[in-house]
Amino acid sequence: MTDAAQVFMFESADGPLAYRDVGTGPPLVLLHGGFTDHRMWDDLVPPLAADHRVIAPDARGHGRSANATKPFRPTDDLAALLRHLGTGPAVLVGMSMGGAT
Repeated sequence: MTDAAQVFMFESADGPLAYRDVGTGPPLVLLHGGFTDHRMWDDLVPPLAADHRVIAPDARGHGRSANATKPFRPTDDLAALLRHLGTGPAVLVGMSMGGAT
């Protein structure tokens, strides 16, 4: 289960986006599939966070993230979040919809 202390909100240009952020080291971003949220990665986060900064956002309209009020691109949301976090280059891991991001 996700530790609530590891879930944060980012105020994007089109409403708040939720993300989990845990660990230190090179950034690793986990992008969930459709009809799920960041919690689909719960079993993988602890071992990955031993060596990485693991960032697992809720895509727009999923989990705790706001629904879109205008057309959007998931890549724009992800880029804005990574700029907000100041991560620099990151490894992306996606499943289904997340892999298309």
